[in-house]
Amino acid sequence: MEKLLKNFGIGVETCEVNPFDFRECLITIIELIYAQPDGIEVILNVTGGTKILSLAAMSAAGMCRCKAFVIQEKGNGSIKFELPMPDSGYFEKIRKQEKKVLSYLMQEEKKLKKPIKQCDDEKLKPFISKNIANHLGVTPQTTTPILKSLEASGLLSSRKGSIKRGEPAGGKSAVKIWTLTDEGKIYAVYFSKEKL
Repeated sequence: MEKLLKNFGIGVETCEVNPFDFRECLITIIELIYAQPDGIEVILNVTGGTKILSLAAMSAAGMCRCKAFVIQEKGNGSIKFELPMPDSGYFEKIRKQEKKVLSYLMQEEKKLKKPIKQCDDEKLKPFISKNIANHLGVTPQTTTPILKSLEASGLLSSRKGSIKRGEPAGGKSAVKIWTLTDEGKIYAVYFSKEKL
């Protein structure tokens, strides 16, 4: 691997560790991360090595708030699959109201008892801006920037939908339906232990 990388003009530094000693691997990887100059983005490939070494690399990425990825074999080639790791300081950047939104949407999704993609818009009323705002105890106008921020962070996705209007208006009303992304579900579970 070292020779291959050097042939591509990539600088390589080799550090020997016992690949079956989790603590040694973890400490070495954290030291390597912290040895990088300021302003350099560290991204860990956790694909190769022993399971212990890969777990240590993944743990180090989480502790140091680095990005991580794996290479997956697919058909005739390989693809890079980024793992849902937070950016530096990401957990601290998520505000209390944003955490409440993630937690609320996760609870509502569990109540559906089937995948959200299989539900019609009427079943997804808890996922519209107005009902999310009601849960938070604020106006929909206050909620919109929160939802857009979570969407920009990749934790929520949105789509247009329509639901029946109440009497006497009748007909249908256009709405925006907000749902957790796969990464958003991970963060929702992470924050679920906090008292919000």
